[in-house]
Amino acid sequence: MSATDIGAIRGQLELDARGFRQAVERARRDMQELGQEARKTARDFDILEKALAALGANAAFYGLVRTIRTLSQEAAQLQRSLQGMNEVAKAVGENVEEVNKAAKELADKGFMTLAEAAEALKTSLSMGLTLQDRKCWRAWQMQP
Repeated sequence: MSATDIGAIRGQLELDARGFRQAVERARRDMQELGQEARKTARDFDILEKALAALGANAAFYGLVRTIRTLSQEAAQLQRSLQGMNEVAKAVGENVEEVNKAAKELADKGFMTLAEAAEALKTSLSMGLTLQDRKCWRAWQMQP
């Protein structure tokens, strides 16, 4: 192998590593922005909740506001989990649709929510496991 070939390979590896770092950094920035938006939404609902309490709003309306607040927090958490999982999947070269399908399959089994499944897959992918590794593990578990 010539020095030119080795230089070209080294250059390609450096470009690949730089692209991976940029994707991870972009995912980190996006997650920070989502976190800030979720905190702002929570603060807005805190203000509304306090205003209603100060006005002596009835318990049913107060409960409705609390329910909406909880649902919005859960939706924000789901969004953050799915987006994080998708960004990691892209960064490591996994098919995003297949990763989303795997998360839905995990959640459909009833042992975890979709947000929890997304977090679990994101962690697995971040550790270097692939969807193919997951399929092999599942096939091994089903053997008699």
